[in-house]
Amino acid sequence: MAALAPGLSRKVKKVQSHAGVLETKVDSQELLTSFATLSEVHKENNTSTRRRLRATLEKRGLENANAFLGDAEAVVEALEAVKSQLDGLTLACDGITSGIESSK
Repeated sequence: MAALAPGLSRKVKKVQSHAGVLETKVDSQELLTSFATLSEVHKENNTSTRRRLRATLEKRGLENANAFLGDAEAVVEALEAVKSQLDGLTLACDGITSGIESSK
C-alpha cells in the first residue's frame, strides 16, 4: 500500500480513532427509553423549546430529588421507630437478665 500524504494520514488516523463512535448502536433499549423520555419532556421542536430544554430538565431533576427526599424522610422515620422499639426491648432484656442473675 502506498504511503499517504501527511495530512491525509492524520485524517485517516482521526477517523479510525473515532470508529467506536461511528459504530454506536442507536437501537439499544436504554437509548430508545431515553429518547422516549426526552420526547415526553420536549414535545415541540422549535427554537424556544430547545432553549428552555435545559431549564425543563433541571426542573424535572429537582422535582425528582424532592420526591426522593420525601420518601427518604418516611424511611428515616420508620427506622427511628424501629430503633426506639429495639431500645425498649434491650431495656426489657437487661431487666430480665438482672432479675435472673439476682435470683441465683
